[in-house]
Amino acid sequence: MTGIDYLCDKFKLKRNDLAVHLECPPQQINDWKSGRRPIPKHHLEKMCELFEISKRHSDIFLKSALTESNRSKIDLYHAQAKLENLKESDDNLEFFKEEIVKKEREVQILIKIEELQSLLLDQVEEDETFLNNLDKLENLIEDVKYINQTDINKDIIAFNILSKANMK
Repeated sequence: MTGIDYLCDKFKLKRNDLAVHLECPPQQINDWKSGRRPIPKHHLEKMCELFEISKRHSDIFLKSALTESNRSKIDLYHAQAKLENLKESDDNLEFFKEEIVKKEREVQILIKIEELQSLLLDQVEEDETFLNNLDKLENLIEDVKYINQTDINKDIIAFNILSKANMK
C-alpha cells in the first residue's frame, strides 16, 4: 500500500475523486504510485492540503510500500497538522496534544519492532545467534509484561529495557 492509497482509504476518497481534485487524469496518479513518474510539487502541495498533512512531510506520498510505522507516522503527521490549526482556546487542544504524544511513542515502538524483526530474520540461518537473540526477546517480553503490571514509572523502565535489548 502506498502513502496515497493509505490516505485515500483513511479519508474514504476514491482515486478518481483524487484525480478530479488534483485536476489530472487517474492514470497519472497510478504512474506516481508505481514510481513511473515523479509527483509534481504543485500536486504534492494540493495533496498535503487535502489530507491535512504539513508540507514538510510530503515525502510520505512518495512511499511505495508503507510499513506499519509509516502508517502511524501519517496518522501522527495528520494530528500534528490539526494541532497547528487549533487556537489556544480550542477545547480539542489538549486531546490532540495527548494523541500526538501517544502517536510519537507508537511510531518509536513500531520502528524498534521493525528493526528487531529485520535483525531476527537476517539471523534465521545462524542457529546459535538466532537462539541467543530469541532468548533475549523472550526475556524482553517478560520485562514488558512486568512493566504493564506495575505502577512504577513505566517510561523510565521501558527506556532501560529497550536500551539493554541490543540484539546484535
